[in-house]
Amino acid sequence: MKVNDTLPFTDHSQFSFPLFHWKNLKKQAKQIVWCPTQDLAVIVFMDNMIALCRDGWSPIWEMSAPDATEVTALVWNPNGEEFAIGFSNGSVRRVDATCAEPKYIVYTPPPTSFSTSSITKGASGRSGSLKITSLAWVHFPRKENNFKDITHGFDPKAMEFTNEIPALNMEPPDEPAPLALFLKQKKPPLPDPPSKASEGKHTLLLVGDNYGRIHLSLNGTYHIGTMSVRADGKAKDKGHIIATGIGPTLSTVQALVQKSTEKREMFTMDSSILLAKRNELCNIAEEQKHVGFLLRYINQCVSLLNKHHTTIRQLAEQSSGEIARLLLERNDQMDPMPQIELLGLISTGNTSEPVHAYFTQYLTEQQVKRWESRSGQSYGNLQKLINEYLEPACSRLLHRLHRLRGYSLWTERYSGLIDISGVETCIDTTQLLLKRLIFYRISIDKVCIEFREFIKWILHMVEKFGERDTEQQQQQNQTDGTSYDPWLVVSYIKKSFATDGLAEYFTVYPGLESSDKRWKQTGFLQLANSLTEMCSNMLDRPSNMISTQTRILKKHSIQFKDQQIQRKSARSFASWVTGEETSSNAIQYYAFARENDRGAIVTIVKKCLEEPYTVSYASGRLENVRIHDIEFLDAQELGMVIESTKASRSFLGTINYPDLSYTTLKTDLLVSGDTTTKTPIARHMELTRVSNVIFGANGRTRRRIMETIGSNKKAYIFLMDD
Repeated sequence: MKVNDTLPFTDHSQFSFPLFHWKNLKKQAKQIVWCPTQDLAVIVFMDNMIALCRDGWSPIWEMSAPDATEVTALVWNPNGEEFAIGFSNGSVRRVDATCAEPKYIVYTPPPTSFSTSSITKGASGRSGSLKITSLAWVHFPRKENNFKDITHGFDPKAMEFTNEIPALNMEPPDEPAPLALFLKQKKPPLPDPPSKASEGKHTLLLVGDNYGRIHLSLNGTYHIGTMSVRADGKAKDKGHIIATGIGPTLSTVQALVQKSTEKREMFTMDSSILLAKRNELCNIAEEQKHVGFLLRYINQCVSLLNKHHTTIRQLAEQSSGEIARLLLERNDQMDPMPQIELLGLISTGNTSEPVHAYFTQYLTEQQVKRWESRSGQSYGNLQKLINEYLEPACSRLLHRLHRLRGYSLWTERYSGLIDISGVETCIDTTQLLLKRLIFYRISIDKVCIEFREFIKWILHMVEKFGERDTEQQQQQNQTDGTSYDPWLVVSYIKKSFATDGLAEYFTVYPGLESSDKRWKQTGFLQLANSLTEMCSNMLDRPSNMISTQTRILKKHSIQFKDQQIQRKSARSFASWVTGEETSSNAIQYYAFARENDRGAIVTIVKKCLEEPYTVSYASGRLENVRIHDIEFLDAQELGMVIESTKASRSFLGTINYPDLSYTTLKTDLLVSGDTTTKTPIARHMELTRVSNVIFGANGRTRRRIMETIGSNKKAYIFLMDD
């Protein structure tokens, strides 16, 4: 028998996909995901490097997985401007595809009590940790308000006065001056502000994990709830969420759970709370997006504020520490107080032996100038950070928090979503931070003046005690004797030379609560961290409400009664949702590929997303082949990579799955096994000189592209239409 006779193809199904390009890649790939709106593709390689490529073969940039973790899921935003990557460490990266280099934001689903303990056990090898197993990203449009829904006389844009608030400075602020003059100063970029182009355009990211939970993330950043496929929400008898989806009407969420190699479960979960509160959730998410950006901005600037303050403090400590060392050398029984020695010098003009050694052996004019330059640069940056960065940011944060407070007062619509007491606590903390920043700026202004006078006096003393002839000393004394204000010098020596007079603005009180009397004296770093935590807790209420109001509506099981032959394959299942945005008859399709000793079996399940959630199926055989990869190409075709079991040959094949003859399932259990029905192949094409092929397609109307990559790193890009 010829090999051609053993393949499940006929001349009638023969079809050639036009070749667009081919290329040899540098590494072996394991996944291809195409952008839904542009000719961009993300390729994941075996070493978990992620590459963004134009036309599927021209690399734009590459990025590595964090901490040698594995890429476990990948999906594009429907707008085609970003994509999300799920990792085996339980985190998700939202990556911007419009930049010439990789830029991303990390979203980590919140742990529950059981997942937290499991993660801890995973560190010691007794149990696995949280892992992202599926991702789906869909539109989450607002409900258009009718004119009658708007309160009479209320202008929705009445609160839009952000143009009156000072603009944020997005130029990265200067870091402290480096020790060596030739070293280049680093200026880490500030967080990217929310894009104005995305305002009003909301999406919902569904994140499935290996504990049978679906995490709902609005816009890929704001966690609004967790749904469990177990009614009790516990991890016992857990299953992996391997596919998720949501119907166009947003009323139900679909989950496909893998219980074992022979069993899958299909869940229909109630998400009507999302539908009922979508405008309110979108409004809160819009504010959360700005609040999150401003908090990242404030925290970065406060950290830099601390760096500059520390630099000034260290320079002063180096100098005062040298006097202390000299004092200890002369008398190790006394407690050295450098400021007392300098105060004695400026008040009496008499020097002790340690102070004389300090000015003649330690300090030089060059060292004093360097001290003045580095401290002066930091003083100037402290003033600039407060005036141009932190004050405008705090003012804008207060504006956003007051908008949330306005929502919280609208109890008819926002009851249970926003708690007014939590918002007011955040407002009070932001006002406290702003107030302390203003007082700190006033103190910095004063210390800066005192420091300049102190440096003048120090230079005068260095010159006075230097090796100069008497006439030159007398001339200098006559010229510079009144060039500094002694009272300002005394003030600096007493408050800032050997002690940190501004330490109160950076004091940290462990375990401090806002009810504590010391709360109003806490430092900037602690205030900023506490404010971030408060805002996070304030925005947790929608998550708690949605998590408790979701439930399982229907469960169907698929049991494979035959023993599958275990061979390495890219994917053995695929999913697709059809239906228009306003359609009430949307359909969820699942395709499963199984392999036994006779060949491959393809089972396609058709599930209605609205009541009564009916399920139908079609199953067919492909003899003498195995299916290495499978994916829905669009609403008409299911694509497969088919490999002959009797010869080293690989094919692309498609099935027109809506045209199949489906049988309605009478029970909640579908038992799928061997079948005599043959799967009708609509079109196919042989892939030459490649094996173990993976593929991906974009499904775009009038611009459909498919890419195949073999284990030998050879990539072919095909046009899917003539």
